[in-house]
Amino acid sequence: MPVIGVFTKIPALRRAANHVSQSGRAVKKCWHCPLLNKLSLLTRILAGSMLVIGIALIVMFVVLMHREAYLLESVLQSKLQEELNTLEIAVTDDLVIGDYATVQRELNTRVQNQHVAKIIFTPIRGNTVHVFGPTTAAQSPGWFVAMMNVPSMQGTQRLSLGGRTYGEINVQMNPVVLTNNAWGQFAFMLKLVLATLFLNVLEIYLILRSSLRPLETLIAAERQFADGDHAIRVAGPGSPEMRDLTTGFDSMAEKIEQQTIALKNSEQLWSFALEGGGDAVWDWNLVTNQVELSKAGNAMFGFAPEELWEDMALWVARVHPDDLPILSERWREFLRQGEEKFSCDYRVQCKDGHWIWIHTRGMVVQRDAAGRVMRMIGTHSDITERKQMEEQVRKLAFYDPLTALPNRRLLDDRLEQALLASKRSGYFGALLFLDLDNFKPLNDTHGHGVGDLLLLEVAKRLKNGVREMDTVARFGGDEFVVMLNELASDKTASLTQARQLAEKIQVALSASYRLTVKHTGQSDTTVEHRCTASIGVVVFSNHEASQADIMKRADAAMYRAKDAGRNQICFDEGGT
Repeated sequence: MPVIGVFTKIPALRRAANHVSQSGRAVKKCWHCPLLNKLSLLTRILAGSMLVIGIALIVMFVVLMHREAYLLESVLQSKLQEELNTLEIAVTDDLVIGDYATVQRELNTRVQNQHVAKIIFTPIRGNTVHVFGPTTAAQSPGWFVAMMNVPSMQGTQRLSLGGRTYGEINVQMNPVVLTNNAWGQFAFMLKLVLATLFLNVLEIYLILRSSLRPLETLIAAERQFADGDHAIRVAGPGSPEMRDLTTGFDSMAEKIEQQTIALKNSEQLWSFALEGGGDAVWDWNLVTNQVELSKAGNAMFGFAPEELWEDMALWVARVHPDDLPILSERWREFLRQGEEKFSCDYRVQCKDGHWIWIHTRGMVVQRDAAGRVMRMIGTHSDITERKQMEEQVRKLAFYDPLTALPNRRLLDDRLEQALLASKRSGYFGALLFLDLDNFKPLNDTHGHGVGDLLLLEVAKRLKNGVREMDTVARFGGDEFVVMLNELASDKTASLTQARQLAEKIQVALSASYRLTVKHTGQSDTTVEHRCTASIGVVVFSNHEASQADIMKRADAAMYRAKDAGRNQICFDEGGT
C-alpha cells in the first residue's frame, strides 16, 4: 500500500497526505514555467535541485509534524487518563470521612503539574470547587500551533466507594507545554536541515561549475565556428563525458575545415574553368521559379553584378519571339521524356537591346518523390560568333556573294520545291533564263568594279519586278534566272502571265544605267551605260518535265533569243 495511503488511515495524518499532493502539483507547475527556459543550464540545475530538495524537506517536515501532533495527542490523552485515575485514588478516602480541606490541598497540588490546566470538583452536596493551574506562555509561532492543531483535552471521573457516590471530578489538560517542546525540537531540526541544504547546494554548484566550464568553452567555440573560424579547437581538461564531447567537436571541426578547404579549392577551379571560358552559370529552383546567375552571366547580357535575375519569367521575357516556340517545345519534350540533360540554342536580348545567340545546357540535380524536376543547374554559352560564321557559310553555299541573290544550288532546291507544289496544287510555274547583252564591253572599258555595279543594279531591278513568292537567282557572270510560282491551273493563261512578266523585266533592264564610281581621294565619277537582256522562258508543271530538263530548255530558249538579235524573249519551242 502506498505510504500516503497508510498515512490517511491515521486521522491526525490525513492532512499531511493532502499537503503532499498539493506539493506535487506545485512542482509540476513550476517545472513547466516559461521563466526556466530563459535561465542558464547551471541556474536551472541549481534551481531545480533546490526546488526538489526544498519540496522534499517540506513534505518530510509536514509528515513529521502531523505525526508528532498525533503522538502529542496520544501523550496528552495518556496523561489525562493517568491524572484522573490517580486523583480518584487520592481523594476518595478523604471524601468518605468528609475531609474536604485535604481534598482541596490535593487538588492544589495536582494543578501544579504543567500539563494540567484546570480541575473542577463537584461534590454530591456542597459547592463546586474550581482549581486553576499556572498559565504557560506559548513559545511556538501561531502557524506551528495551527499546523500541529493539538486539542485541549478534558476528562471526567466519578468518585465512588462501596457503591456510594461522593461526587465527580473534571480535569482539563494544557497542550501548550507539549507544543512548546515540539517547537523546540522542530526549530533545531530546521536549522540543521537548512545548514545541510546550504552545504548540498554549495556542493552541487561547485561540481556543476567545474563540470560545465568546458561546456561553456564549447559553446563559445561553437559560436566562433559558426562565424567561420573553422580552426578553433577546445580539447582540454574536464570530466570523461566532457572530454569525449570536446574531442568529438574537435574531430568534427577538423573534418569540416578540411572539407571546406577542399570545397573552396574545387569552387576556385570550377569558377576558373567556367569564368575563364566565358560561360554563365545558372541555378534554377523550379519550386519557387527563382533563378540565380553568376557574375559572368550578368556581364554576358550587359547587366551589373547587383542586377540579379530573380525570376525565370524575367529570363523568358528576353527570349526572341521567333525562338520562344522552339525553346518551349524543347522544354516540353525534355519533361515528357524524363531526360536528365537539357540543351537548346536560341536568341536572348541584352540590356542594351541587341540580340545574342546562346547555347543553354542544364542537368537535373533534384527531383521529388513523384519524379518531378525540382532543381537544375547549367550554363549559358555565347555562340553568336559561331552562328554568324554558320550564316556566312550558309550564304556562301546558297547565295551569290556579290548580289546576295540565291545561287544555282539554292535555285535547284527551290525549283524542286516548286515542282512538288505544282503537283499538289495543279498550278503551272515558269522559269526565265536571262543573259545580259552588251555587258562585256563595259567590263573591258571601265573594269570589273563598274561591271559589278551594273550587276548589282540588274539584281535590284529584277527583284523589284517580280512577286515576293518568286525567286531571282544569279547563275554566275552575267546570267540570271527568275522562277515564277503558281501562275495558273490553265497552261495558256500561265503562258500569258509569264510573257507579261518577261516583257516587264525586259523594259526594266533596258532602261539606262547611271553607275557612280567612287575613287579614294578623288571625286566620284558617273558612267552611263545601256544594257539589254536576252530571255528564254519555260512554263512547267510537275508531271510534264524533270528539273534538269526544265533548266536545259530555258537555257536553249535564251540562246535562241540571242541568235534572234538580242533583247528578245523566246519561249521553249517544245512546250512544257
